[in-house]
Amino acid sequence: MNRYQISYITQNHYSQPVKKAVLEFMVLPEEKSGQKYSGLKIVNSLGVKAQVSESLYNAKLLRFNVNQSFTDFDLEVSFTAEKEEYNPFNFIEPSTEQENEMLRDLSFMITNHNFLALSHYTSPETEDIPCIAMRQRDESVFTYLYRLNSFVFNFLKYQPNTTTTQTLIDNILKNRKGVCQDFTHLFISLARINGIPARYVSGYLNQESDLTGSAALHAWAEALVPGVGWIGFDSTNNLVANEHYIKISHGIDYADCMPIKGVLQFAGESITKYSVNVKSQQELNFIQNQVQSQ
Repeated sequence: MNRYQISYITQNHYSQPVKKAVLEFMVLPEEKSGQKYSGLKIVNSLGVKAQVSESLYNAKLLRFNVNQSFTDFDLEVSFTAEKEEYNPFNFIEPSTEQENEMLRDLSFMITNHNFLALSHYTSPETEDIPCIAMRQRDESVFTYLYRLNSFVFNFLKYQPNTTTTQTLIDNILKNRKGVCQDFTHLFISLARINGIPARYVSGYLNQESDLTGSAALHAWAEALVPGVGWIGFDSTNNLVANEHYIKISHGIDYADCMPIKGVLQFAGESITKYSVNVKSQQELNFIQNQVQSQ
């Protein structure tokens, strides 16, 4: 079992006083698939008690009903997450013929229709999709997804501040650069175009693993391999997700996994800053031993 000490800190400043607000934060990890958390601590600058609810896809939400005037809302959420080690390649895939039959099955398509339909973020207007991104009929689903992961990794350049949370798939295809959200949306779009259910995932990365995107909340995709289940693909790092990935939530696209949402009564502008700290128990023990030896 891998243990991580995780903290999420956000600072929200408003240019004019907010008279009333409901703020929701999607930052707690899910508790299933060999993953759980404990020791939850929640501290905010207004002393408002957090309420816990669930999103459409069962992610946990921290909700704050603020009934007082304020211009700043700071929040720190910390906890210990535990994640079982596992080999994402340890499965037996059905034959390609069986997979194709399952992908064409009406009940399969109805059950997974939310993750098969192209959405606001993943629906390209252009028909100029690279041929290499298309699945060959005699290619197994996992082999294709593994190849697609590498294609997106090589097709895009990781470059912060070139896109926003509102960037759509056509912009990504045209400019070929962006951040983890953009890599994930492109992977999802192409998987769905090829008839494979895919969903957007947000979460934390083990910061010791030296992976791109570990300094902030990360995004990757999960695709449904018929007869096997959902498997995570991180196109930003060209990896299949393993125990270094601590999942928070999944959804159709970024809109379902936004870390912060709010309904506020105010007229003005806002500035939001946040930071993420993920330390494994092994690293924490090393730091403690170094301090004690000094």
